[in-house]
Amino acid sequence: MRQAQRIVGLIGIVTLLLLCGVAGADKKTAKDAYVRGIKQYNLGEFKAALAAFTDAYNAHPDPSLLFNLGQCHRQLGERQKAVTLYRSYLRETGEPPNATEVRRLVAVLEEALAKEHVKPAEPEKAPASVTPTPAPVEVAPVAPTPIVSHVDAPRGKSRVKLIAGATVAALGVGLVASGAALEALAGSASDKLTAADRAQGQFDQSLYDRGKTFEVAGIATLAVGGALVIAGAVVVAVGVRERNRPVVTAKNNAIRFGF
Repeated sequence: MRQAQRIVGLIGIVTLLLLCGVAGADKKTAKDAYVRGIKQYNLGEFKAALAAFTDAYNAHPDPSLLFNLGQCHRQLGERQKAVTLYRSYLRETGEPPNATEVRRLVAVLEEALAKEHVKPAEPEKAPASVTPTPAPVEVAPVAPTPIVSHVDAPRGKSRVKLIAGATVAALGVGLVASGAALEALAGSASDKLTAADRAQGQFDQSLYDRGKTFEVAGIATLAVGGALVIAGAVVVAVGVRERNRPVVTAKNNAIRFGF
């Protein structure tokens, strides 16, 4: 039983360390990628910036990066893709500070897309010597708009998760300790029965029953406690991720995460 107690405790500790380690590695990868994206975007290398921001989003899927990806596609003339990403950005962030500007961009791009799909009217028949020239399609100019510039880590919901996860994990540790105590009582009862048997004394049925009860209760308590420790570690890891998730405010042609 002592071996089982140690295993349950180690499972909780290792799970917490692994989750925190994975979150830290993802965050560093995202940071390196978005820094590359800023440099390339400011240099006008929009394809390279697009690749870098895509890497950042894959490593740390923060919705604010969807706006940066949309900006890259717009700069590359890929209007439909830009509209899709802008809409995803608005959907995932709710009502970001630059929502009005993003909706304006969507409207301008959709107007341009609609004009692209309008079939030109049949030109009037002209003398054979005159070659008709189609009228150019005018597209409303799109004013330059900065990519996401500043992000601050939200504290509200993430704090609740951190507190809740720590509370659940602490409760799990308490149950593991209680289970260990019950297993110790079961072991003590077993030792007494063994000593009585060696001394050829009378078998104590009540002591045997108590020992079995302690053993079963100890195993159940250890299992529940171990599960709570793991669940608490998962909630804490989610809270850490949310705490590091940026909230967008836009200015300048740069992105600043709360790394």
